Amino acid sequence: MMNGSRLFSKVAALTRRLYSPKYLAATNIISGGFFLAISDGIEQCNERYGFLKEHTKHRPDQGWNWGRSGRMFLMGIALGPFNHYWYIYLDKFCPGIKKKTIFKKVILDEIVASPFFICAFFLATAGSLSLTGYTETLQ
Repeated sequence: MMNGSRLFSKVAALTRRLYSPKYLAATNIISGGFFLAISDGIEQCNERYGFLKEHTKHRPDQGWNWGRSGRMFLMGIALGPFNHYWYIYLDKFCPGIKKKTIFKKVILDEIVASPFFICAFFLATAGSLSLTGYTETLQ
């Protein structure tokens, strides 16, 4: 059996390796997919059990939609490279961590990247999650 400090050391070593320059893109892309799938899982729990009762219907008999979670995972994988390289570019364009620099990064992210990512996400997921075609999604 592994003690706490040995386990922590192994997790720390794995984390350093995954976030090293060699594996950073893959780590960011895959974790983006997992975060979208986990978010979908939270939403499905909300839909199923009505945690936010004023916004959802209580449907405990509704089964888990694994396909929907899988499609959300794939959307995270598809958008992950754009996110990864956007933030690398942003750090090169606005280097530093001063308040003024961080403010510039946030403004650029909101003005430049957010519209692209929001449109890409909704156009891609709206059709794939409802399994409708592109034309129906745009309508």
